Amino acid sequence: MLKISLLIIGMISLIFILTSGISIQFKPFHISLAYPYFGTGMVLIAIGFALCFGSAYYHGISNHEYKDGFNKGFNAGIEYMIDLTKNKRGD
Repeated sequence: MLKISLLIIGMISLIFILTSGISIQFKPFHISLAYPYFGTGMVLIAIGFALCFGSAYYHGISNHEYKDGFNKGFNAGIEYMIDLTKNKRGD
């Protein structure tokens, strides 16, 4: 859980730093952000997309729509392979 939390915090920080137009000067040491509101907006958009996609994925699994399709496909594939091996033995 700690690794996931650190990964999420790191990704949010990276998105903010890359989109806010950071400028670093070493002599004298100075850090400035050209577009801090744009960076904040991009972070909020990324969080919103993550929540939407995660919610859709969760609802699909909780309603067993994906699970039923996977099970039906798996069972059909098993039946096909059993029939194929029976036909090969019979020849």
